[in-house]
Amino acid sequence: MDTEWIGAVKLDFDKVKTLTAQQYSMALREWSTTVKIHKAAQGKVVHELRWQCDIGQYCLKLRQLTLRSASTKAIRVVLKQCKELKSLEIMECHNIAIPRMHESLALEHLQMHSATQLTMVSLSCFLKLCPNLKSLTITMAKDVTSLIHTTIASHCPLIEKIILSQCGVVSGPYLSTLLYAACETIQWLDLSHCDSGAITGFEVAVSLPKLEGLIFDNLRIDGKTLNYINCPNLRVISLQNCRSLTDEAIQEFILSSPRHCLRVLDVKNTNVSQVTVEAIELQCVQLTHLGVESCRNLPLALRQKYALQAHLHPSAYERVTLATNTRINIEASTSLCTSRNLLSEDVEEEDGDYEDSSRHIDDDIPIAYSFKRQRK
Repeated sequence: MDTEWIGAVKLDFDKVKTLTAQQYSMALREWSTTVKIHKAAQGKVVHELRWQCDIGQYCLKLRQLTLRSASTKAIRVVLKQCKELKSLEIMECHNIAIPRMHESLALEHLQMHSATQLTMVSLSCFLKLCPNLKSLTITMAKDVTSLIHTTIASHCPLIEKIILSQCGVVSGPYLSTLLYAACETIQWLDLSHCDSGAITGFEVAVSLPKLEGLIFDNLRIDGKTLNYINCPNLRVISLQNCRSLTDEAIQEFILSSPRHCLRVLDVKNTNVSQVTVEAIELQCVQLTHLGVESCRNLPLALRQKYALQAHLHPSAYERVTLATNTRINIEASTSLCTSRNLLSEDVEEEDGDYEDSSRHIDDDIPIAYSFKRQRK
């Protein structure tokens, strides 16, 4: 086939059956001008390292790369050779150590899922070479603590989106440093399910006018600290399992601004009361999803009412990080994944908010580690 006249923009290897390493390399050589390469589907490739290194050899104009898995060596070759690379996403990073680079990178988006081998020092050194970084997603990196917040604050002035989910300890002083530094740019902040002591240390209120998403699930944050964060334009708020928050603190935070933009509020398994829920409903006129499952201070009928409301008003903004009372080992997930890969079969909803037989799940919501659950 004569390929000289075809100006390939994207090579999506998920559209074809699994090839050999030699065939992948041939495709890279034939369409060397491609700017996007996507291979997220599972499938064993013998000598996979060989063809992944060939990405750096042939595709010098590459701008976006998505791989299910890779090696440290292959990533180093790609980063070194592909000077225009803007986006790098690796879905399974169990055996990857982030490479040590020696010159600035053009990266704007970095995603490393299941990054169990990622260390604090290596990530910090890497981010210092990414002055144009706008989006950072790291999951399951227990060695990555709030110390990384200071690195982001100092070396990533354009940062807009931060997802550090299931990572190391979150510390109030380091978090406040990040928010003060990124107050004019940050649009999305997800620290869900990180290890944390009591998050304190905010001394001055910080205004985040562009923040649209705040995901603090399962963090030990109190009302005083939460109310230091002024974010009037939030569309999504998730405070699942934040048991240290009192009902008064939740009410004060939610009602501290008009909340004209708020679409999704998730306070599953918290101390929220019926009075607060009704006040929120009156003030947040755009609200379509209110998650109150497992809130023991609320009557069952009220919990079921809001579950039904969410079912009848599907929204692209519905983002629920992890189901309440569900123990999950997130395994090699991707930013484009379905709830079937995340929701355990043995969800325990003892309060009767759901019946297993009524669950229906929509596919492919493009949100990092999120899923949409149709409710009864």
